[in-house]
Amino acid sequence: MFTSPIIIVGVQRSGTSFVAETLIKNFGVRFGYESFHTHPRLGLTYEDTRLVGLNQQYTHDEISEVEYRRGMKCFFKQMVGGKGLWGFKDPRLLLGLKWVVDYFYPDCTIIRTYRPIELIAKSLIEKANWPNTIETKWIIGEQLKIIDDALSDKKCISVEYSNKRMSELELLTILTGGRNLKPLIQKEIEALSGRQ
Repeated sequence: MFTSPIIIVGVQRSGTSFVAETLIKNFGVRFGYESFHTHPRLGLTYEDTRLVGLNQQYTHDEISEVEYRRGMKCFFKQMVGGKGLWGFKDPRLLLGLKWVVDYFYPDCTIIRTYRPIELIAKSLIEKANWPNTIETKWIIGEQLKIIDDALSDKKCISVEYSNKRMSELELLTILTGGRNLKPLIQKEIEALSGRQ
């Protein structure tokens, strides 16, 4: 169903953490050894702190492209050494995204999250203290262009959020193409009947 690594791609506040949480809970996917840190305003995240550090350094020109790639290969090597499915996500991955995806493709699973720009901007303004300006929407638009460019010729699982909150079952249906959901549906029915 999935091939490691599972690369979750999306801008901040586009639903990447919900996808990661669902994959961990239902398929035991590992998202790094130092993940699950809590952001004071955004809540639980699923980014490996080593990966976040590399992406921040590369974004701020603190390390060269060669150093970035060397650090990423070291991170990947450590992740491959564990058991089971593994993956990663970090909205800061944008500058290195094309290289990372090309490094693994086609031997990986790419999951692309998408929410309308207006909803992402609203969430960034309310939860991450971004300024309420036209520039916020412009930055999100530019980030989406980088993602579109990096994934233009790649096969992806597309998770598109609308105004309403997506349920875990709806997300699982998208991720699995509707396969192997009977046990999960039965479990949910049993949980609901136990509450009555």
